Amino acid sequence: MFTGVVGQTSSMGMLPSPRTELIGRNDELAAVNDLVAERVPVITIVGAGGAGKTRLATALARHAVETFSGQVWFVPLAGIIEPAVVPAAIAAALQVRASADRSLDVAVCDFLRHRSSLLVLDNFEQILDAAPFVGFLVEQCPLLTVIVTSRSPLRIAVERVFDLPPLSVATRNAAGVVLFCERAKAVNPDFALTPENEKSVLELCARVDGLPLGIELAASRSPMLTPAELLERFDRAGSSALRLLSNGSRDLPKRHRSIEDTISWSFDLTRPSGCTSPRSSPRRPRAAPSRSVRRPNVSRVCASRSCALPTRISR
Repeated sequence: MFTGVVGQTSSMGMLPSPRTELIGRNDELAAVNDLVAERVPVITIVGAGGAGKTRLATALARHAVETFSGQVWFVPLAGIIEPAVVPAAIAAALQVRASADRSLDVAVCDFLRHRSSLLVLDNFEQILDAAPFVGFLVEQCPLLTVIVTSRSPLRIAVERVFDLPPLSVATRNAAGVVLFCERAKAVNPDFALTPENEKSVLELCARVDGLPLGIELAASRSPMLTPAELLERFDRAGSSALRLLSNGSRDLPKRHRSIEDTISWSFDLTRPSGCTSPRSSPRRPRAAPSRSVRRPNVSRVCASRSCALPTRISR
């Protein structure tokens, strides 16, 4: 696991301290590290909800602390819905203030202009209209590198989009399966991958499309259910199977405690005016029972309300 100390940060700007090891992302870490080394001004990590964008960005930032001489700041934006507030959020992380003769935008630029620094802007998808400010920052601050996590790209000229794929789940040694086993052992020390349960574990990981959040939530059921029993419940639940993945830790953000919360959080923040959240709708569309729980099912739910999900861009 990457470690490091972040200097000159407020409580808002402090890098999160992961409690668990990052599993299965060595290739992605290396690829984005290469972009950082190339001094790409804006690197946007794009992926589905639960893909581990924040976790990857945090690991990258911790690894880069030495490279940037401690000039690394983390700005959580999940609670912000007004694009105009983004400069203030960045200023708070940097502990920068406006003055009578200097606006907040100028104060932030003045602080960063001559610093070789890294800024992580986490959860940008609901404030994409603030993207031009990110472009303005890197234009004014040539030594600045910005890593953004978002479910959609910023679509600014200096941006390099890095599409974060799901974890592989095809074999017992695949990253997604290793993640399941590690998280299952954490809550059930007696858990072990055996010839008897291997097929069920691989199928569970495939059912959640290799998304780390889905895998971890499924693994959290290990003290109560065997993989085969959980898989059987998935089959019986049909189109409601997502609700089974709702046993996340209480100290996690609400949107990370269940797959359904993740979907609803993103939908509520990014939906056009007049669209109804899948959770809050008084009439939920009924899909035909299915053996698999796939994101295309979510797309159909949104399409039924004429609300498009954010587009993902491949590397």
